[in-house]
Amino acid sequence: MHIASQHYHLGLVILSYIVASLASYAALDLGRRVVETRGSTQTWWMVSGGAVMGIGIWSMHFIAMLALMLPVAMTYNWGIVALSLVFAMLGSIIALFVVARLHRLRFKFGIGAIFMGAGIVSMHYTGMAAMRLAGSFSYRPLLFALSCVIAVGASFVALTLAFAFARANGWRAYGIKIACALVMGVAVAGMHYTGMWATVFRVNKDSPQMDIPAHGALAIVVAIFGVMVLLLAIATSILDRRLQADRRLIQSADERFRSLYTYHSDAIFTFDTHGNCLDMNAQARRLIGELAASLDAPAMLSMIEEGDRAEVIGDYDRAIKGETTHSEFALHGPNEQTVIVSAIQIPILVDGEVTGVFIIARDITRERAAADQMNHMAFHDALTQLPNRRMFESEVDQFIAQADTSAEMHILFVDLDRFKSVNDTLGHEFGDKLLQRVAWLIEDVVGNPGFVARMGGDEFTITLFNQPLQSAIDIANTLMERLHRPLLIEDRSIYVTASLGIASYPRHGCTRDMLLRHADLAMYTAKSSGRSTYHVFEEVTAATAMARLELEQELREAAEKGLFQLVYQPKVNVASGETVGVEALIRWTRRSGEQVSPAEFIPIAEETGLIVPIGEWCLRTAARQAKRWLEAGTPRKVAVNLSPHQVMNERFLGIISGILEETDLPPEYLEVEITESAMMDADIANHFLSGCRALGIEVSLDDFGTGYSSLSRLTRLPLNLVKIDRSFTQHVSTQEKARALVRSIIDIAHNLGMRCLAEGVETQEQLAVIQSLGCDEAQGFLFSRPVPPDALSHNMAPSTKA
Repeated sequence: MHIASQHYHLGLVILSYIVASLASYAALDLGRRVVETRGSTQTWWMVSGGAVMGIGIWSMHFIAMLALMLPVAMTYNWGIVALSLVFAMLGSIIALFVVARLHRLRFKFGIGAIFMGAGIVSMHYTGMAAMRLAGSFSYRPLLFALSCVIAVGASFVALTLAFAFARANGWRAYGIKIACALVMGVAVAGMHYTGMWATVFRVNKDSPQMDIPAHGALAIVVAIFGVMVLLLAIATSILDRRLQADRRLIQSADERFRSLYTYHSDAIFTFDTHGNCLDMNAQARRLIGELAASLDAPAMLSMIEEGDRAEVIGDYDRAIKGETTHSEFALHGPNEQTVIVSAIQIPILVDGEVTGVFIIARDITRERAAADQMNHMAFHDALTQLPNRRMFESEVDQFIAQADTSAEMHILFVDLDRFKSVNDTLGHEFGDKLLQRVAWLIEDVVGNPGFVARMGGDEFTITLFNQPLQSAIDIANTLMERLHRPLLIEDRSIYVTASLGIASYPRHGCTRDMLLRHADLAMYTAKSSGRSTYHVFEEVTAATAMARLELEQELREAAEKGLFQLVYQPKVNVASGETVGVEALIRWTRRSGEQVSPAEFIPIAEETGLIVPIGEWCLRTAARQAKRWLEAGTPRKVAVNLSPHQVMNERFLGIISGILEETDLPPEYLEVEITESAMMDADIANHFLSGCRALGIEVSLDDFGTGYSSLSRLTRLPLNLVKIDRSFTQHVSTQEKARALVRSIIDIAHNLGMRCLAEGVETQEQLAVIQSLGCDEAQGFLFSRPVPPDALSHNMAPSTKA
């Protein structure tokens, strides 16, 4: 026997390499499925993947065996061949199990490679043992060991790469896997041919020579089988991966939907097309309480407010026809609580058909309450809670839009008289409480038939719809009568009056703006008539009211620009006949050149609040003039009239002090005159008068005997001078009663340590009487009319001797 040389069929060798590379690629791809799956699915892929890898390696081995050309005929024991296939598959399966399942095992790739390499070595040499030929064969030990090392090494590389690139994606990943498969194919084929190199074949010398492979057709069949199995495995892996991705997407979408359904803050109900409740989330169960356990749809419907059920059912019917609907309704929930629910009904579409309805419901009780509150705030006055101007306009516009020929409406415009003086004297907080009290009083007077609104400030409207004019007049009379009674606020009784104007639809206008303007003009007419009355709009009186409005506008401009003049009337010492001072009197000329009497524009200034800046202008101008006289060597004390608004203003003492400092005028040359109406609040008046005395300013009580003064107040107030009103002085020489009254006033003033001045002295007879009664000073046309400062001489007083 001699050693036979080994020859291989090049085509089958190349085919074996292709199968080896394809098996390597299958190993890489199947490794991805093992990594991506869990549980029983992963076990299936380990078993099937190991089997496919084993078949691929075995196919490569068997084709390479069939590529061997020996000089003798060869056959195979097919039972042993089958056993070699089992070894290949078993080794691959165990290796995949070790690497995929034993996560915590150190060197798992090495251990797995040992099992796979052992399977490959067992497969190879078991396959060799299946050969039948005329001769024998043996193995070279070193090359045998080298083939085992190559088998384990190739297995290690295969497992490492398979799991390293398991989650790779994209064309670059495919390219890397193909390159790795080609390299692994070399390693796997190299192991086989190293093993064949380790084999020594001995045959008889006289055996027939064979130069072609004995089983070429069989090799082709095995190759086709192996390649088909490998391709099928790869295709299955790819298809399963895509299906798994689709399943994950579907599962993820389902889980997202379930999470949305379960944890949504809104209540969600699922109904079929027959009205049966199939499911609901936790919020829905909390919303309906005990009924959630039974899913009883009729019982759920009974929880809805009876008047809202038809709308809810109608929305459901539209939803099962494919329309999304929305509604709000009252729901009688658990614990006998009624909540407001906002519900959206959404059709459930499956394959283009409606299979049910989702009802997404939310408890909007708080939102509705907040919205109602905001709506209330938008259309109601925050202070009095009466409807505001916006709501008034809406109601009137709606009535006019719907009015027919017989419709009738009356607007009563109410404005409180001298309300600003209340704010200035008693404070805005007190003024707000007064407005609240007046609002309640108006509502009480008007009752249900009327619509009362606060327009702003101290203005209110009363609107009567489809009632006769006499009803509006009756309400006006009743309101005037009620306001004549004192109002008790903070334990303080206060009198307040109002002026009221009436305009009627359609007699006095057919639009809201026209009616409101005419009612406003009628109200101004009422104010011009003495206040505390009402007036029905008339075209004739409208002109008067319009003129008053124009006067008010011009007065505002004059107050802003200081377009006034001061004239001065001397005050004379009755005994000596010398001028002891002057009184500053304001004059105003309109743009038209018309002289306006203070008796006409001062009440408007007091009503509008312009009296404060006008009074400050008077005080500053008079102080500057007194300073000029002082510097010219003709010093004169100047008396300035103050309004009750100024006396009651806590800041006005600071204004006086600032003017004295600004003009550098000694305080003994400034005197202020107040009326009896400024002493309505004795505490405030006393504080002001004491402040004036502290500044060194004298204070006179003007028009004594015509206002609200009482003798007890005179004893408490720090006054310097009492001025007898001209209404008494004019009759002092002709009426005994007037003379007696003047005598009493003079005696009282002297007894209280005050001087006394008689106003309105126009004749020598009047002067003689007041002189005989002991009056200290006098003022009137007898001495001088009010004149500009330059017209005053050093001593303008005539002789006071009788």
